[in-house]
Amino acid sequence: MSCFPSQSTYFESSFQFILLSDPLSPPSLILENPVQKVGNHFQVTLNCSVPDSNLNRTFHYFRINAENDNRNATGVSVSIVWQLESIDNVVFYCEYEEDIHGRNVKSGKSKYLPVTLKGK
Repeated sequence: MSCFPSQSTYFESSFQFILLSDPLSPPSLILENPVQKVGNHFQVTLNCSVPDSNLNRTFHYFRINAENDNRNATGVSVSIVWQLESIDNVVFYCEYEEDIHGRNVKSGKSKYLPVTLKGK
């Protein structure tokens, strides 16, 4: 018994060029202005930045609260103003996406940015 088929089967294929590039570097996240108390809420201004000036990217901001509940805000700007309820502490991070040859490529995460709100 042979493990080869009784008839020969041929497949045609075309060449595909694959371009490998470095992954997108993670962004830097900073608190752009001091935390402000507005009524019984807090307001933080976050800045997610990348060293180059490519305008073809979308930034994603994430908030992790005490229950590890992710909340997401998306924008094309490098800065975002976020309204927060009265809580003690919050942690943020950001990522971005770029369109590279028709594909959306996601960056790594920024470093976590802990913000203390208690006593402000």
